[in-house]
Amino acid sequence: MMVQIMKMSLDYIESVDDENFLTSVMIEKDYSGRDSLRIAVELELLDLIQAPKVEAIIKRIYNSDFDQAGNLFEMSTSYQIVFGNKNVNLDPEEDMRFYKKRDIEKVP
Repeated sequence: MMVQIMKMSLDYIESVDDENFLTSVMIEKDYSGRDSLRIAVELELLDLIQAPKVEAIIKRIYNSDFDQAGNLFEMSTSYQIVFGNKNVNLDPEEDMRFYKKRDIEKVP
């Protein structure tokens, strides 16, 4: 299934002739604020990232004045652990912390 989706994506990228349209598709963000390029990097879709047209878009974005929000530190995993958005991944054990008040009447 993944191979079929990758092939469809690469075929679509190759079929688009307008570089500005393809750039706008690649940097369009979803509801969580991620664009197609970020999702491709997170999922390690190297075939997609290394496609000639996508590489050209990445180089164009990198060398231009596109809004590249963030800084170098945000790329670090340890920075994300310490300062990252804690609301993105909810901690299932948050209510069971030792310092939180508990109702012991409900405990069997």
